[in-house]
Amino acid sequence: FTRTGYTLVQGKEWIDANGNTYESGQVVKNLTTANNAEITLYANWVPCVYQITTDKQNGTGGTDVFFEKYDTGFYSNEGCTNNIDVISIPTRVGYTLLGYYARMNGGQLMVDASGKISVPNTAFTGDSVIYANWKANQYMITFDKQGGEYGTDTAVATYDKVFPIADAPVWEGYSFKGYFTEPGG
Repeated sequence: FTRTGYTLVQGKEWIDANGNTYESGQVVKNLTTANNAEITLYANWVPCVYQITTDKQNGTGGTDVFFEKYDTGFYSNEGCTNNIDVISIPTRVGYTLLGYYARMNGGQLMVDASGKISVPNTAFTGDSVIYANWKANQYMITFDKQGGEYGTDTAVATYDKVFPIADAPVWEGYSFKGYFTEPGG
């Protein structure tokens, strides 16, 4: 027998109405006092526990693993005693976390950017890996021409990408040496 997200209790696969358990293949006698009576044995299912590993994709910190007890909840420990609905998110210099997804480049959102688990506790049907997806931060750069004219006023720079080209300003009697982080160079 199979049931998604569940397994039979090993050695106690069957249970009767009185709570007595039986092993598959077990030899039994006298299950009831009535001659030729029928009894019903029920499959003794328990929810599976799956380990969810976070692939941080160059991020640091945050939760490394958490667990889903199928149809029961999410937990911070394999024994499923500490129920959670949020995990700690990683950080990455110059990037913003979009969330954890089912695939490296997207797919179903599993954990949102705040760390909230975004799927029901039946989403995983085996040990799984979820992947951080990041967006490079963009920064508005303002060019202070310090008396010069023309040239680029602003540009958008994206972290870890080539800096945008800026046209130099002109100022009669001066030669342009570049833009610096301080007014004096």
